[in-house]
Amino acid sequence: MSKIPKIINSRSFSLLSRLWNGPQAVSGNTTEKKVKDILHQQFPHAKTIEVTDISGGCGAMFEIMVETPEFKGLSMVKQHRIINEALKEEIKDMHGLRIHTSVPP
Repeated sequence: MSKIPKIINSRSFSLLSRLWNGPQAVSGNTTEKKVKDILHQQFPHAKTIEVTDISGGCGAMFEIMVETPEFKGLSMVKQHRIINEALKEEIKDMHGLRIHTSVPP
């Protein structure tokens, strides 16, 4: 009879949890507010700024919508790069990010 090794013990699980949630391990709601505040500073004329934790509350993945006249004449790639640059420190602790941008009519 073969023995099945114990793959994850409580100590390694705790370490994996901290790595997944980033060093601060802040909740999704706290990160949502912080990201939204940064985007409001970056885009003061924005008509819409929405930040939603889509990871189930752990703060690992977010969906962002920014609608601002400041994107006029910029390609979608450039718009997304501007958002990524504004959030570069926060992105380090995220697993994923969905970005939607537009220019108001």
